[in-house]
Amino acid sequence: MMKSISRRKFIKRSLKIGTLLFLGTFNYSLFQGSKSIEITRLDIKVTNLPDNFENLTITQISDLHSGRFVNFELIKKSVKMVNELNSDIVMITGDFIEKFYYREEHIRPCMQELALIQPNEGVYAVLGNHDHRRDPEKITEELQKVGICVLRNENKRLRRGNSAIRILGVDDLVMEKDDMEKTLDGVSRHEVKILMSHSPDIAENHKLRGIDLILSGHTHGGQICFPLIGAPQTRIVSAYGQKYISGLVQYNDIQIYVNRGIGSGFPPARFMCKPEITVFTLRGGVS
Repeated sequence: MMKSISRRKFIKRSLKIGTLLFLGTFNYSLFQGSKSIEITRLDIKVTNLPDNFENLTITQISDLHSGRFVNFELIKKSVKMVNELNSDIVMITGDFIEKFYYREEHIRPCMQELALIQPNEGVYAVLGNHDHRRDPEKITEELQKVGICVLRNENKRLRRGNSAIRILGVDDLVMEKDDMEKTLDGVSRHEVKILMSHSPDIAENHKLRGIDLILSGHTHGGQICFPLIGAPQTRIVSAYGQKYISGLVQYNDIQIYVNRGIGSGFPPARFMCKPEITVFTLRGGVS
């Protein structure tokens, strides 16, 4: 009898301790996980990449969400990490500010930090849905003031010697500001094309034939993820569920990378989904 009672007490106590440990770990991961930035490195094979662009490096950051929930120290830390990577190009794929807790004073300090990014060959950006819901013109103006090339349904040639590739930026799909025909204006089907789009769902646009690589964000990787089931709220950020939630996705002949972002939306927490900076190295290949 005494042994049975002792066993029950032991099991009960063990369950309590286990529950407390789980909740403590979950709580730490939830709120501290949003501050631990992970660097992802990928080689990307690009068919018919000009020799001058072999080993070109691109660093991508996304979804800074400057506002009440994102400490400027996190943005400062991100910029420092980006500079330490010493990439050729930096691409920022939208949502510079947080729509729910936006104040104009959130813009300038964020831009002052981004002004310190120093790649070898330029910084390019597109806007996201949060930017459009607040002040897209002001955000564009402030980005341009600090030397960041904002592409809103536009493209630019990046030249090295006698060769060039195209960098394209389509405006935000979520807010129905995207215009792929305008974005592709003047672009030859033979040119290597890298497209920035805040939302990865742009990959389903039938006009994208011939795009070599799409860099996107928006999903935050699901932000709160669980083993086996993944991110429960994927339909909120993508019409295609888990398909474009994070990482490298192949759709037809297009490679899409979905960056998990730096900041967080609501709730301002992450679980099993760290903030991310991505570094791509382009490698040539012949079809």
